[in-house]
Amino acid sequence: MTTEELERKLDNLPNKIIDEVVLLRLSSGVIAIIRKRTLDGKYLEGSSPGAEQYSVTPLPLPFAKFQANVKAKLTKEQAQNKDKYVLFTAKSGNTWIIVQGGYKEFRKLAGKFSDHVVMSWTGRLMRNLGLIRKDDSGADVGFPDTDAERIARYHNIEGAGKSRRKHVFFDLSKEERERLTKLAGETISKNLLKVLS
Repeated sequence: MTTEELERKLDNLPNKIIDEVVLLRLSSGVIAIIRKRTLDGKYLEGSSPGAEQYSVTPLPLPFAKFQANVKAKLTKEQAQNKDKYVLFTAKSGNTWIIVQGGYKEFRKLAGKFSDHVVMSWTGRLMRNLGLIRKDDSGADVGFPDTDAERIARYHNIEGAGKSRRKHVFFDLSKEERERLTKLAGETISKNLLKVLS
């Protein structure tokens, strides 16, 4: 191979070895890792203590919201079971209920998974996690939906609920980064061999 032939092959080398396929594989890998880890109830460093478990602190809710979300509707008489609920009327005149078992019990009553925190009531948050920008210089993974982005920010940065509980999920651990680096390295090596052959 002459010097001129080598120069032609190496011309625009970064774009030849880090192509769209590499970016899409890495982006898909990031999304898959975050979704799987979150569904497993595993959160990253910086999360609040006990972030993997739903709160069992008594939860006050408007009675109408409670009724709208639970599978088996309660009569006001059934809601007087002090071991499970406290029903009261607020100064505004609205009826409220305190679920003694907290958010964990509320999820159970609504027919939702409650063994560990999966940050999913409707499933919309993780469904919205996706590729939001890709160009020659890189790709960004995030939440194109502004509501999902806001919810993710609360959980990941500001802390959610009155207790400001953090569930740091929108990042990668050192091991996850190493796994993606290895994946990228293998693909880039294959592309480099193609260019040089």
